[in-house]
Amino acid sequence: MTKKLIIPALMLLGLIFFWKSNSAMPPVSKIACVVDTEKILSNKSLPAFIRELEHTKLKVCRNQKCIPPFVMEFLKCTARQEGTKYALANPGEEWQVTDVVYDETLPERQLAFIGISDSLILMTNYTGGIGRAGHILLFKVKGSKIIDFWSGIMLEDIRDEAQVLKFLKENQHKKEALNSNYVYF
Repeated sequence: MTKKLIIPALMLLGLIFFWKSNSAMPPVSKIACVVDTEKILSNKSLPAFIRELEHTKLKVCRNQKCIPPFVMEFLKCTARQEGTKYALANPGEEWQVTDVVYDETLPERQLAFIGISDSLILMTNYTGGIGRAGHILLFKVKGSKIIDFWSGIMLEDIRDEAQVLKFLKENQHKKEALNSNYVYF
């Protein structure tokens, strides 16, 4: 009699465990949010990005609503891996400019602009802290998939695509001119 009860009880426990473990898991993102830090810090893919930027006409926008959903999901996913959240203000909107937090509801970043083509996305934003820093994010895309990603810093006002391209070309071979020893965007 007890043998007949053991198998159904084990099956029931297995179902309960499976249901509990799946309900506690966050939804699986369709976007891979792996950042190859070594590749970024060594600027391995930057020359290819520069060549493509030189020959690509980007549609420029200054509103975060223009950021493709798969790019925003990538940014949010990478931030979650770091234990933070990715929030962005539009140009002209309030954001957390300094390292002194007066309003925790303000985003820690502000969009400068985003340029989009079929195969390339150039996004620039600022982060605050002791000083304001500009960040350049380059995405090689195919459809709604990120094929390659690079990011760097730009410690001056970011005005437009031409200025970013000039800055990248002038600094691509200078040690730590575009990144220090970590990747943050």
